[in-house]
Amino acid sequence: MVCKRLLYEKEKHICLHCLYALPRTGFIQRKENELFMKLANRFPLESAQALFFFNKNNNSQKLLHGIKYHPKPNHAQWFGTLMGQAWWESERTCPDVLVPVPLHKKRQRERGYNQSEALANGFAAITQASVLSNALCRNIYRSSQTSKGKNERWVSAESIYTKNESIDLQGKSVLLIDDVITTGSTIEACSQALFAMEISELHVYSLSMAV
Repeated sequence: MVCKRLLYEKEKHICLHCLYALPRTGFIQRKENELFMKLANRFPLESAQALFFFNKNNNSQKLLHGIKYHPKPNHAQWFGTLMGQAWWESERTCPDVLVPVPLHKKRQRERGYNQSEALANGFAAITQASVLSNALCRNIYRSSQTSKGKNERWVSAESIYTKNESIDLQGKSVLLIDDVITTGSTIEACSQALFAMEISELHVYSLSMAV
C-alpha cells in the first residue's frame, strides 16, 4: 500500500517496515497533548487523540491518500482496528457511540465509501462500540480541501454539517472519528452539530494529525 512491495503472508495492507516507520504521536497516553490543546479552546472537549503524525511527501501521505482516494474500505477498516487497539490498551472507557465525519452524498459516490466510517467500523470491531454513521449530515458539496489554507478551510466547513433529526443522542458521550485533522475546522463544525443534539461529552479520535 505504501512501498508497493509484495506482502508476506502475515502482513496486512502494509508491510511491517512501512508500518513501524509511520510516526506515532503517543497522544493516547497524554490527555493534554498537542491535538487536545489545539482544539480544547474552541469547543467543549473531553479528549482528543491521533494515532499518527501526517507529513507531506512521505509514507504517511501515501497512506492517507491511499485510504482517502482509492475505494478499498478494508484498508481503512484495518487501520481503524489499530486505532481501537491503541484505545483498548490505554484502558480508556469507550464512549457510548462512534460518529464518523460524514461525506456529502456526491463525494461518497465519487470515492465509493466514507473512509471515516470505515475507520469507525474497524475501531468498533475491537471495542464493540456502536457506530452511528448517519448521526450527522453534510449538506453542501465542496471541492477537495487538500490545497486550501486555514481560512478557506474554515469557510468551507462552517455550518455545512447538520444533525440528523431522527437520531437521539441526548445525554450520550460521543467519539467523533476522522482520517486526518489539519486546522480542526471540520471537527469544530461537526462539534456544533453534535452539541445541538445535547450530547453529554465529546471525544475526538483521528487516524492522523497534520504537522
